[in-house]
Amino acid sequence: DDIMEPDMIEKMMAYMEVNPETICLSTNVSLIDVQGDVLQKQLYPDHTNRSFPMGTYIKTYLKEKFWFPTPTLMYKRDAYIATQPKNVRMVNPIYFPSGDIWSVFQFNLRGPIAFLAEPLLRYRQHPNQESRSVNQSKPMLQLLDLLLKSKRKHPLVKPLLPQVYALRSKYKLQDILFEAGSIGLTQKLRRQVIAIYKNCVVNIPKSHLSIDELLPIQIMMLLLGQDVSLPSYDDSLMNKTQSESSYIQWASNLRSGDSLFTHIANTHTIAIFGSMLTAHFLLLDAWRAGLEVAGIYDSSKA
Repeated sequence: DDIMEPDMIEKMMAYMEVNPETICLSTNVSLIDVQGDVLQKQLYPDHTNRSFPMGTYIKTYLKEKFWFPTPTLMYKRDAYIATQPKNVRMVNPIYFPSGDIWSVFQFNLRGPIAFLAEPLLRYRQHPNQESRSVNQSKPMLQLLDLLLKSKRKHPLVKPLLPQVYALRSKYKLQDILFEAGSIGLTQKLRRQVIAIYKNCVVNIPKSHLSIDELLPIQIMMLLLGQDVSLPSYDDSLMNKTQSESSYIQWASNLRSGDSLFTHIANTHTIAIFGSMLTAHFLLLDAWRAGLEVAGIYDSSKA
């Protein structure tokens, strides 16, 4: 259901011929709807090609979630056979939701990989896509567990372990909230969240604390009424994103006893657009402020 641009193969082959050391190549995509109308001209707005020397893509993916669109993957056959012999001709057809990302990791452990900034495929979005009907936390947890298991086999993974543990804690929290559904604040849920927080603190040195991964867990603890010590984040930190700054402010509000909705006048009912972790937090905080939540709306069936 995806559509290659007429010159997709030509441009990808031209890159591979000029860069023969590259063993895997992907391209940007545009997003189209069921009728074929363009929803988004580029999945990634960057106009620069990106190359990843051997072993560097894992770190980039963990930090940026920079995904190689699967329908555009071009790779050398011998590299595939060397990295995934059990998957050749479906010898091992076990379902593997994060297999596309893991495959690119494996390629990059053998040699350079690259990404073309030009959108060369129209990637169709529709309601029956797998990604819209499954718990998105599961593939990430599977991927992170694979990385933890491979830490002895692949020395490149070892320096990334604090980030892997931090990400795993975040997605584990997202997973239990997703499975809890309407989030009744049960004792079981409290115990699970506290266990995730303690595990995060034990496995992640303070020098490696990540704002993006740790703050959501601390916010959840505060929403549950658990007092936690928050690290101080320097306001001059240049790499802080708008999302991270917002989370920091939110955590500060919760710690002082305020809700995100405390100073919003004449509001009694809200609707939440989006899903996953932040939507759950908004729901809990709205309840704390005495607001009614009309619903959580998202394009994902799940």
